[in-house]
Amino acid sequence: MEPDDIPWEDRSYRIMVGDNCRMDIPIEMRDMSSYRATMAHKINHSFEPNCEFWEVTHPVYGYIPCVRTLYDLDGGIELTVHYNYMLDDCPDWYNKISLGILIFFII
Repeated sequence: MEPDDIPWEDRSYRIMVGDNCRMDIPIEMRDMSSYRATMAHKINHSFEPNCEFWEVTHPVYGYIPCVRTLYDLDGGIELTVHYNYMLDDCPDWYNKISLGILIFFII
């Protein structure tokens, strides 16, 4: 869990690496003109993803998360991952979407 006093905008790029470490891309490095050694921090969320976060040793940055496909994909397909946010500690948009899906499956 993140401390309550840190807004989601300031920690929205934190990604788990292993069981107890997090990688964070600082605000000033989130724009692709400043940082583009990896594009994993720009991948969109889906509850039915076609990719997953994985881990790799980068020759410059060391142990970092990456993205790999779950199955072979044709060109032009949007890559998505499941963010796996905890519902008691997630951005509002994620909570609203997950609540909508839960209601859909209950009905």
